[in-house]
Amino acid sequence: MLRKKALSQNHLFGTDGIRGTPGKYPLTPHMLARIAYGLADYLVFNPGLRPQRKPRVIIGRDTRLSGQRIESFLVDAFVSHSVDVYLSGTITTPGLSVLVRKYNCSLGVMISASHNKPTDNGIKIFNSQGQKLNSQQEKAIEEIVFNQTVPTKPKGSAKSITLKDSHHCYVEFLASTVKGLNLKGVKICLDCAFGAASPFAREVFHRLGATVYSIHDKPSGRHINKGGAINPRRLQKL
Repeated sequence: MLRKKALSQNHLFGTDGIRGTPGKYPLTPHMLARIAYGLADYLVFNPGLRPQRKPRVIIGRDTRLSGQRIESFLVDAFVSHSVDVYLSGTITTPGLSVLVRKYNCSLGVMISASHNKPTDNGIKIFNSQGQKLNSQQEKAIEEIVFNQTVPTKPKGSAKSITLKDSHHCYVEFLASTVKGLNLKGVKICLDCAFGAASPFAREVFHRLGATVYSIHDKPSGRHINKGGAINPRRLQKL
């Protein structure tokens, strides 16, 4: 049996994905499920967008406290809609773009609100080439989301897989982009802003031979962006 849910809002995407306060529109559990169903249907209606026959989505997130809860709502909806899900864990937005291509996925879903305050969150969507969707694609997805029927029972089944090597893959990719670069004798100060780059940045610069001094380098959903480009004062004192 299907039920139609009337929505007062008819707009999801802003200048950089979907953003809001978790628990409020558009990041309510119901809307997150609708978004996942809409993305699944979008892939079904556009088979040319899928690198493989069965849709496969990879989900990454930054360190915000609400990220795991949003992730779980999306996973449940995707899996019940016959979409396999890969979970990268904590990753940067560019990192997820790399992993979309690495794992041959149909779409990438990044749970992040970038430089916004820690209590905000959002969703950014990448195509199979790791590129952000264009405005026409976003509009097509919005039309599906706001006009679809919401199933009261699962439409199908799939699986979710937690990737064990996503950290290694991203570090290797970053190092490969500057292959041959030797930073021996160079001192680098890093402010990781308690964000998703924290597990990667020191490792990459160390591999290149640099002497690294870092602050705010422990991932923290409570303190994300309390530093970094938003607040560079501590970095200036190093």
